[in-house]
Amino acid sequence: MFNTVIYMREDFHLDKIDSFWDWFSAQEEHTRQVLEGRSEQAQEALVQAFNNQVLALGLFTWELGRGQRRPFYFTISPNGSRELLEHSRQLMEAAPRLPQWEFHHAKPPQEWDLKFRLYDEDYNERDVDASRWKFRLQEHPQGGALILLEAANIGHLDGETKLTATEQVVMSLLGEEQKILHVAEIRILTQLSSGSTPIQQLRERFEAFLF
Repeated sequence: MFNTVIYMREDFHLDKIDSFWDWFSAQEEHTRQVLEGRSEQAQEALVQAFNNQVLALGLFTWELGRGQRRPFYFTISPNGSRELLEHSRQLMEAAPRLPQWEFHHAKPPQEWDLKFRLYDEDYNERDVDASRWKFRLQEHPQGGALILLEAANIGHLDGETKLTATEQVVMSLLGEEQKILHVAEIRILTQLSSGSTPIQQLRERFEAFLF
């Protein structure tokens, strides 16, 4: 999977959408070949090409990789921003119909083992195992959901890295759009009282909580 973050340009215009998809369509066969190949040089060139193209559109995260429903996927993510979510949706609604590709306007939910690594504030690599976390859902006083998260095994992380880790896990389980629109706050606790639920059930319980 390839991904990167693109920084905002003030001259973002929706009329650039057609030009972007014309470019994507013209080189999508090459993109597939690079994704299937092992050439680091080709992969680096592909990342740079996508950086250059998406740079004209705004502050988005993009990802390329193997798809779930089709062989490949391409995501232009709003990078956690409610304000950019509508832009990313408009961008992806204009995507061409290509049989090899699935397109997402926000990062979709994932099924994974919840074990990962990330860098802390001092650029040290840290291991995180979220598979043993638990949660409870409550209504937030300002609307949306408050997620109380029991994550006793991240005491070795600094405060900012704890937030990054929990945000990453919640977003991956719910999907980015659900998190942006419906999660008001994630509160980290060392222990929850009775009534907590394994983190693997977050998406199922969250959908029932909303509806």
